[in-house]
Amino acid sequence: MQRFNLVFILFFTFVLGQDRDIILFPHQYHVEDEELSCGDCHGGIELSVAVNDHAFLPLMDVCAECHEDEVDEDSDDADCTLCHTNEEDADTYPDIVKRSGPDFSHQLHLESGKDCFSCHQNIETDEAEDGRKLWADADCQACHVVSTPTSHDISWIDYHGAELTPAGGDACHLCHTESSCDQCHQLQQYAPKTHQADYLLAHGYDVRFGSKDCSTCHSLSDDCLRCHTEQQVMPMDHNFANWATIEGGMHTDVAMDEVDVCQSCHVPDDPTCYRCHN
Repeated sequence: MQRFNLVFILFFTFVLGQDRDIILFPHQYHVEDEELSCGDCHGGIELSVAVNDHAFLPLMDVCAECHEDEVDEDSDDADCTLCHTNEEDADTYPDIVKRSGPDFSHQLHLESGKDCFSCHQNIETDEAEDGRKLWADADCQACHVVSTPTSHDISWIDYHGAELTPAGGDACHLCHTESSCDQCHQLQQYAPKTHQADYLLAHGYDVRFGSKDCSTCHSLSDDCLRCHTEQQVMPMDHNFANWATIEGGMHTDVAMDEVDVCQSCHVPDDPTCYRCHN
């Protein structure tokens, strides 16, 4: 058993100790010295509508159009180190984790008159010393602070609150922070249109099912706990006869499935819990 463990450890030490391959591409040389355009290597970039679209990343056959001998394994001039840092374990492009919120469309930005250097400003100085994505992407707000999204039309102020859901809010957070909202809302008694006259009776459903992002305006301690404590109000399901029983009751199932809901009110060392859970 000890011998097996030793072999197992040595194997993974060897595997993990290998340098992961990185694809190198000196943009500065290709753009300035060879005077190539972005489309020469990134064919189809003008049609891409997703940031994780690998279709426009050049594969070996694209490189072979200029480096036929270097990428041909049967050629005497084959040189994998021209592009790969680890020729013994050459890899392809790593997957790009899809971000939350709206995606990035190259097609839309290129059709609007932008060019590649509008966002990839440092390509001309990229010498491929540290692999792909060495260049720094430009700050999106550099353009969008004066060029608002098309959705922000003249009636946007009347219905923008409806977009503040956990899904839609990701789009807002690209440009706005909570302080952005406070600039308009902190000096006025303003009730969102989602807060109807009977909203106090119904708001618990939005909290439970996450249909609205309450934290956009409300804080747990300053608003929720304070109000519920002052009014001595518990959630409706806490009044059910089987909510808490000797066997556990309904609250046990909720705690197992939606512990974050319980933690909205019950903090560590909560005396309510410790009455039964010593």
